[in-house]
Amino acid sequence: MLIWLFPVFSFLFGSVPYGLLISHWKGIDIRKHGSGNIGATNVLRIVGKKYGILCLFLDALKGYIPVILAVNFLSDGNFQSQLIQVLTALFAVLGHNYSPWIGFKGGKGIATSAGVLLALMPAAVGILILIFLIVFFTTRYVALASIVASISLPILTHLGARFHGRWEDGTWNKPLLVFTILIAILAVWKHRSNVQRLLSGTEHRFVKNASKKGDPLIENTMNSSTLRYDSLAITSLILGCTSLILGLFTAVPAIICGHISLNRIQKNHEVSGSGLALAGLILGYIFLVFSFLALFCYLAFTSSPT
Repeated sequence: MLIWLFPVFSFLFGSVPYGLLISHWKGIDIRKHGSGNIGATNVLRIVGKKYGILCLFLDALKGYIPVILAVNFLSDGNFQSQLIQVLTALFAVLGHNYSPWIGFKGGKGIATSAGVLLALMPAAVGILILIFLIVFFTTRYVALASIVASISLPILTHLGARFHGRWEDGTWNKPLLVFTILIAILAVWKHRSNVQRLLSGTEHRFVKNASKKGDPLIENTMNSSTLRYDSLAITSLILGCTSLILGLFTAVPAIICGHISLNRIQKNHEVSGSGLALAGLILGYIFLVFSFLALFCYLAFTSSPT
């Protein structure tokens, strides 16, 4: 029965609001500034770079510690052990997102999820970081990079099970796949306000040499009464969907069209279609990365000795 204490400990450990504590230490209530979120991104933007990095580390650590303890104590690989490990991971993320110390509110769970995954599936974390960095450095949107990485997680889990030969013989970690689907949905849900700002052109963007008053793109808003759709937005959506089948050859144009379209929409209030552009952009990024993974796996298998 003591093994069921792991999720309880994990929830309490994950519920410590480090972003709020760090900002209070500097005399700032982070909930009243920026996006109002207590996560590392808002701390970095409002309090400072080194404090944002500290918050990122601590938020990841509170996901890693309880899960790595569960993994080491419950290492026999049976279904119950897998279930406890996954519940420990889930409750760490829930503790961060819905901390009882601040009225069951909290962050968006990205850093804590990264810590959890580092304990459960460390190889996948490297790929997810690569996906995050590719999207972030090409769009400068942390929220968009987080959403794309989150959606990629269950796909990576499935591919990992196949790569290790566990999917075919039925020995794959079923609780882990369910967990990755749940935290992907939870991550997208917690970013719903960011999605609304992305669609309206008001999402915060990290831009080099931006003025202290903010990036002009952040201050622009779209006219919701407009009727004409940006042709590049529609093109991005079509190419993004097609990349499901054709992968690399359409993913790159989908990303380019979506990125140009979002910038155009933010600058020109007479066109709409940001939802289409955003959907095409996300699909393009996801399947660009997995096209490269598919190519890598193909080369690995075909070059192996028979």
